[in-house]
Amino acid sequence: MDEAERGAAYGLLSFFFLYPKDKHLEYLDAGGLEELAGLCAVLEVPCGDALEGLRERLKAGEEARPELLLDLQRDYTRLFINAFPKMVAPPYSSVYLDGKGKVWGESTSWVNNLYHEAGLEIAEEFHNIPDHIAAELNFAAFLLSGSGNEDGTNLRLYEKLVVEHLALWAPPFLQRVIEGARQPFYALLAKLVLRLVEEERGRLEDSADGR
Repeated sequence: MDEAERGAAYGLLSFFFLYPKDKHLEYLDAGGLEELAGLCAVLEVPCGDALEGLRERLKAGEEARPELLLDLQRDYTRLFINAFPKMVAPPYSSVYLDGKGKVWGESTSWVNNLYHEAGLEIAEEFHNIPDHIAAELNFAAFLLSGSGNEDGTNLRLYEKLVVEHLALWAPPFLQRVIEGARQPFYALLAKLVLRLVEEERGRLEDSADGR
């Protein structure tokens, strides 16, 4: 994948790590399934039955969509928001990097400072903390978009984000998702992000060794 394709992949995955709403089903139905299938092919991640199951449920018509959406919302909530006796896969870097499962830790401030260095702020409509997986994936997409990158600053920040941060906490988080998801869709998303981050870490480290 080239730079633009990697950025698009991060953006797509970030979108689906947000709380599922009607817009997510609409996007899947309007070509998002094909985009995900294409990403599976590029990253060599088997789609399994995850996308086909979604396709069949979307084909069932408008009357079937509320149940599909509710199934996704239930699993999203159980995985990433709350569950008894504990959340399955907290989507925050601080839980994995700062110890004792706490949020708003040092790693939260670290990535927030990286946003500021890129001239960004967390959008008001994003009702979560800066080190949520969706925010970090979206940040990676922005850094690869070419916007404001004339002096190479964004590519430097991207390398820092991946090698010094995402590659450290995303694998254990994503493994929890893969093992704990009840909806195959979320396990597939986690596998795609895991492969993308691992490949990018390897590419960036090889590039650094060659400099």
